[in-house]
Amino acid sequence: MTLEECKEFKKNLLADFQHHKIKIYDFPDSEQNFENSNDEEGSRLRRLRDRMPFAVVGANTYITNSAGVKVRARTYPWGTVEVDNVEHNDFSILRYFLIRLQMQVGSTLYFLRAYSCTEFNRRSGKTCRSKC
Repeated sequence: MTLEECKEFKKNLLADFQHHKIKIYDFPDSEQNFENSNDEEGSRLRRLRDRMPFAVVGANTYITNSAGVKVRARTYPWGTVEVDNVEHNDFSILRYFLIRLQMQVGSTLYFLRAYSCTEFNRRSGKTCRSKC
């Protein structure tokens, strides 16, 4: 699939989702979220979000690419798709969103919950029943 074909396919998928009222996960995209980040990070988030839905290829085999570097890739009769190459698929972008952004949100929420339990225990002399 060429880049143009992939873009068209994604566009059609999004139109189908909207037409059939299928809700998909909405990554942080409000202008408020972007305003809270610096300009560089905000524009990066917009660029990455605009690649949704993600076209992902996975592989558990390694090959040596033309630069002599071992990479995870999937080989087909018509060519090779490198898993971590953004020009070939969106795997690394999806990984960035899931690990870097969403794990950061999860860590922050866990910290706030643990902190509130600790403060509750300290101030009330009782034990917080919430799992911290």
